[in-house]
Amino acid sequence: MSKPIKNAYDARHEARKLVLQTLFEASFHACELKPTAARIQQEAFVDQDSDIDALFPALQDADLVNSLLDGIEKSRKQIDQLIARCAPEWPLKQLPKLDLNILRIAIYELYIAKSVPPKVAIDEAIELAKEFSGDSTSRFVNGALGTVSKLRERDSKAETVFMAGEFQPLHRGHIQLLKHIAARFPHIVIGLCGADAPVSADRPLTVTERQTLMEDVLATTAWSLVEGDDDSIAHPHFTFLHLKDTENDQAWLEQISEAAPDISAVYTTNQSVADIFSSANFPVFSHQMYKPAEYKCLEIRRRIVKKEPWDRLVPTKVERFLSTPSTLARFQQK
Repeated sequence: MSKPIKNAYDARHEARKLVLQTLFEASFHACELKPTAARIQQEAFVDQDSDIDALFPALQDADLVNSLLDGIEKSRKQIDQLIARCAPEWPLKQLPKLDLNILRIAIYELYIAKSVPPKVAIDEAIELAKEFSGDSTSRFVNGALGTVSKLRERDSKAETVFMAGEFQPLHRGHIQLLKHIAARFPHIVIGLCGADAPVSADRPLTVTERQTLMEDVLATTAWSLVEGDDDSIAHPHFTFLHLKDTENDQAWLEQISEAAPDISAVYTTNQSVADIFSSANFPVFSHQMYKPAEYKCLEIRRRIVKKEPWDRLVPTKVERFLSTPSTLARFQQK
């Protein structure tokens, strides 16, 4: 880790600097954070090149050092989850350790503890980035934390998002999409389209079967965007709507609005659906489906008909239900 530029900073900034140095070292080998911080501070005093006047104020805010180290260690999973949400182009394992730990400090103060105003947390992080790295890091940090700040404002309100689909059948790509939605919205209204459609090869599951399968699968899903973590996203609340087919966009929209008047945003990967809700002044969000060529209802139904491997594409509970002879026969209907 390069030596920071010399300058005069207040006690709280010096405390954050010490925390950053501690977390940076801990990124490379397992160590206890507080003893490591104490050692780093002690070594700085005996370093002939150290700026004692700049280092000394950190000693005056030991409470901040301790609270940051304790809080970041305790909330590491949630913090890293937020980083995955706000810097999706950089997987955590590929993110430079310096950038990662600057973000961890700022996100803890900004989003988890909410101990400082957003501007203070962002400005402090930018200063750390400039001191220990350069302009490219400070720009990246500024952009990521700007997104976190917006999430803090958004998540402070109990928002409800709507998502529509046929889920014929529910597959693992749907689950990944729902995780991204759940990371932003605590209440998800799922519209099950074709509720009044007869069973056919294209629509082999009834609306009741689809809802039951989704409820069973979602109840046991590990809500996380970071592989290996469990429940690092708060478990969302789900509501299901049975939507009848209609060729009239306005009638379809009214059907949804009447059943779920608290919807405040829409999540969709379908441009036609996005256009319908955008014209009604709903905020519309989207996210690319996970491996869309493979995790697609039409492809799964095709594989079932052709007796090609398909079971790994769907959750286990869905696979068990679809594998019964009576259900498999539905996929062969003309």
